[in-house]
Amino acid sequence: GTLIGFCFNITILPVDNQAPEMLTKQLKVEEGGMGHITVDHLLVTDVDTKEYYIRVLLQRKPVHGVVAMDGVPMTEGNMFTLEDLRQLKVRYNHDDSETVHDEVIFSATDGSNSAECVLEIKVSPVNDEPPAMKPGLNPMLYCLEGKEVTITTENLYATDIDSNNDKLMFMIARQPFHGKVQKGSQIVDHFSQADIIAG
Repeated sequence: GTLIGFCFNITILPVDNQAPEMLTKQLKVEEGGMGHITVDHLLVTDVDTKEYYIRVLLQRKPVHGVVAMDGVPMTEGNMFTLEDLRQLKVRYNHDDSETVHDEVIFSATDGSNSAECVLEIKVSPVNDEPPAMKPGLNPMLYCLEGKEVTITTENLYATDIDSNNDKLMFMIARQPFHGKVQKGSQIVDHFSQADIIAG
């Protein structure tokens, strides 16, 4: 026996053996600011899995900020979908530290295979820290009657982690009762740290 004339369908089921592919684009935020992580920053594709089934996993948290989903901080192992990225539900919040770089490690899984990527975060500094006076300064300045004395870095010196120290400006809140503050031959009400360094 041979049967002739029968027609039947054969269904070939795909094997999910391709890992997702991940591409990243640097996220830019201001110091202390927030930025949405979108599909522009985290692009995930998978040739043999529908996008609906792909999940993105937070592998390693950032050092200088927090990744949040719908405003709730995520912990390592928490997941979100590509649709969450499209709906702007995932964001990075910088911790306002004096850093210019951070990174987050994500992985994407289709349930069988996974891929990993690093999302680089560029942090733009904000001048928000007040200058600090150098410890151990000599608060006294001795000047003989009718003479002049130079203010030096032993008397007045400040640092600012957000600025160039030489460009710091000192404002004279009250002129001296029995003298004057001059830069060259001119009476001044302000001067820079560079002026002090130059003598």
